[in-house]
Amino acid sequence: MFVLTLKGVPGAQLVEDKLCLLNYNLNSSYCLWLPVMNETQDILGKKSAILAESTNYLLYATLILTIPSILTSVFIGAWTDRYQPAKKMLLIVGGLSGVLEALINIITVIFYDISPLYNLISPISMCFSGGMLGLLTAFWSYIALTTPRKYMALRMTFAEVMMSLAQPFGTYVGGAVLNMSPLWANSGQLHNYMGVYLICGVAYLLATIWTLFMIDERKDMEAFQRDFGSTNGEEEDMSLREEMLNKQKQYDDNRHIHPIRLLFDCRNVKDMFITCWKRRTNYVRLQLWLLFLSMAIYIMAYMGPITILFAFVQKVYKWNSATFSNISAIGSLISVAAIFVISPILIKVLGFKDTTLSMVGLVSFCGQYVLRGVILNPNGFYLSIPVGMLGAIGSIGIRSHFSKIVEPRELGKVSSLMAAIDSVIPLVGSSFYSSVFNATMDTNPGLSFIITGCILALVIRCDRQLPASVECVRAGATCISPLMRCHPCAEP
Repeated sequence: MFVLTLKGVPGAQLVEDKLCLLNYNLNSSYCLWLPVMNETQDILGKKSAILAESTNYLLYATLILTIPSILTSVFIGAWTDRYQPAKKMLLIVGGLSGVLEALINIITVIFYDISPLYNLISPISMCFSGGMLGLLTAFWSYIALTTPRKYMALRMTFAEVMMSLAQPFGTYVGGAVLNMSPLWANSGQLHNYMGVYLICGVAYLLATIWTLFMIDERKDMEAFQRDFGSTNGEEEDMSLREEMLNKQKQYDDNRHIHPIRLLFDCRNVKDMFITCWKRRTNYVRLQLWLLFLSMAIYIMAYMGPITILFAFVQKVYKWNSATFSNISAIGSLISVAAIFVISPILIKVLGFKDTTLSMVGLVSFCGQYVLRGVILNPNGFYLSIPVGMLGAIGSIGIRSHFSKIVEPRELGKVSSLMAAIDSVIPLVGSSFYSSVFNATMDTNPGLSFIITGCILALVIRCDRQLPASVECVRAGATCISPLMRCHPCAEP
């Protein structure tokens, strides 16, 4: 997540600068001042056209990364269910792919006068690991399979906080390094893209080395049982041990089959769809698909505006990359602090269930986007930061509830379909946001954010249909209808 945010603004700035210099044949002074120009200062009238074309390039990069990721994620999920080292291998391949991506980006900076179309080559390297969503799927599945259910929400909250901490750090470092003196100034580059991509490559390499020597799923499962298994008595200890043994058994049953055969087994796709479509008691299948829908729209709301946000702040607020990076970093830090302090209170003190947590996050997220779309000045962005600071809790609640209603042996298959859906949604969302923003940039630039807020309101409605407690589902609660909440743990 650090590298993802680190390269976000510099990547957009690189494309924008190349478009300005090469495609529009404008001088470097105009291109450097482009972000902070208002309508009267833009005597050439090229700012809107350049910003619109730069958002299209970001859309193309999303397309290149997403389409192969959909295909790979379909096979990867069932593979992680059958082959224990699969998650570790995915993380290693993802790290090496990231190193390759950084090298390609460095080459495009060295040969600065080549077309910005060559910048679309680097996302191809990340397809080998299923893209960023493939890596996140391996990451969250690893946590789910090495953590007992009773600790799931708390550990996922901690993981979300750590990922959230990486975001402001990456955003700040990316903006700061980008605006330093260029390391390869004789190539004509306007900003220090080289420094950013060198940091990306080193970070990916260090992550690969750490994964290679420190990640061990079986060892982590045993460590969690040893450290937390005897805290609540012998009966609880036996329950935890049985849960861990059941998780391990699914790998032992396939130990005699070669991992490559397990990966390219067409039954993986078949098993995935059968697992997600099969009938389940107490409307668990309906819950799964409501969770799919909720997470898909959450991902669209989170990732879709990324393609237009930098262009939006340049057009509406007249911010350059340094200002945008610094303010975004401050906003992310506020969000991290809020989640770190408030999440344990909601979970442990107030006893909020997973679905309630998700609704808190979604309401926060919804308010943030509505404010950004309605108040078209910097105050709207500033005000949206505290309003949306609990947005990340939405994904915590959705993922935690999802991992509890699915059996461990099915988790990879169901996670794989969720990853495939989540891969398609940013593709659709990015296309939608880019089209709306480019069409309304000069008339109503905040329309995309207003639409996002309305869509999130629909997700809140979906989450209200889920049982408040997974214990209610497991106890065989009686439901009046598929779209009504369960009576608390009533016997059928």
